[in-house]
Amino acid sequence: MDRNKLNTIFKQKKYTIIAVVLYILTCAILFYAQFKLYKGIVNFMAVYCVIFPPIVLIGTIFKENEVRKENKLLSNIVVVVCLFLAIFVLKNDKYYFAAYYVLFLCIIFGVSEFLIKNKNDFSYIYTAKSVCWIFGCAIFTFLFFVTAVCPVNVVTAKNKLIKHGYSEINFLYSVSDDIVINITSEKLGNDIQKPGFYVFKAKNNDKYYGIIFEVSNSEYSVVESDKNDDLKFWRSY
Repeated sequence: MDRNKLNTIFKQKKYTIIAVVLYILTCAILFYAQFKLYKGIVNFMAVYCVIFPPIVLIGTIFKENEVRKENKLLSNIVVVVCLFLAIFVLKNDKYYFAAYYVLFLCIIFGVSEFLIKNKNDFSYIYTAKSVCWIFGCAIFTFLFFVTAVCPVNVVTAKNKLIKHGYSEINFLYSVSDDIVINITSEKLGNDIQKPGFYVFKAKNNDKYYGIIFEVSNSEYSVVESDKNDDLKFWRSY
């Protein structure tokens, strides 16, 4: 296959190719962040990111059969409702990643209303170009979230403990359940905020300690622990 044919194919399918690349990149970023960097304490919708492409494929089939048409008034109402719902959720929980994503998607949809000429056909949402915007929005939302909201990740927490003289630092688990957070707050005498805390075991001055590291403000509490104690008493709650 010569270069001209490749160029022709790329021009015809460039948005599809870009969409596939963004899909892989988005899945990799969100899975790494959710399960490695933040140990599940923040939900980055990584699973939904994997489920989304088949939904788009079904939508494309509907588009070809001209089954789905836009009700402009209804779609605008849905966008406005989602916009205010996202703002309401963020007002109560600033660590709710999905709300930021919905907020930015609503803004993109609102802007697209002024840019897309054919507004009578709702099926443009299922085009490759629109999928690029959707995945691009997910990456932008992630970058905004980690820089503006600044939840503390496991790597940052470990580095802070190292600076404070701790060694043999082992991550045990993360806690985001409201009931456990409240009980732990009472137990330690601290007001631990959402999204929760990490539990580490570390050594300092030849003693082992259990460390409760808050994700919201980078503060931590220390509990003296036996070397063989995995701090399972927190799990009992």
